[in-house]
Amino acid sequence: MSWRLWTGVTLHTHTHMHAQTLAVNQATAATFFSPQVDVDFLLLANGGSPGNRLLTVDVYQFTGPESVALVQQLPSQGVVDMATFSVGGDKYVLVANGEDNVGNDIVDSTLWRWNGTSLQLSQVS
Repeated sequence: MSWRLWTGVTLHTHTHMHAQTLAVNQATAATFFSPQVDVDFLLLANGGSPGNRLLTVDVYQFTGPESVALVQQLPSQGVVDMATFSVGGDKYVLVANGEDNVGNDIVDSTLWRWNGTSLQLSQVS
């Protein structure tokens, strides 16, 4: 794949090298998460298909300039969106689930809190 960058004076052509292929099951959302300095993640949500919605959000950690490694899987149900945010010093990932395996579209979303080494399910009261 090539792309061009207009600098205002010249058109530069750059070539993008294919770095890594990630397996997904009907990906529905992706987001970047950086909970602390030099700790960066790519989160990919598997949406599945009707009857196959109990899947995962795959958490990949960047291990180099062009590579990632799967480090965690968050249980999910037909994810429709994800968001990352901070409250005080705490870092969170919100997973908006959309549908379970039998087609119910009233399912709980999940809130995950970074504990310094991994994402842990957060209790909401």
